Amino acid sequence: MKHCLTLWLLLLAVTVIAQDKAPKLALESFEHDFGRVKEGAKVSHTFRLKNEGTANVVIESVAPS
Repeated sequence: MKHCLTLWLLLLAVTVIAQDKAPKLALESFEHDFGRVKEGAKVSHTFRLKNEGTANVVIESVAPS
């Protein structure tokens, strides 16, 4: 029984530690409206991202809406 309790406490501690190392992505804005744009005009916008977590953020794909 003592070993079972020790194992349970160890698993709980590992879970708590693992939760501390998580990415947290913060954006200044989630969308941008270019308004009316003439055909052929070049437009651009930069979305500023910041990782406020303690693990690396991995962006696997990006798609326009």
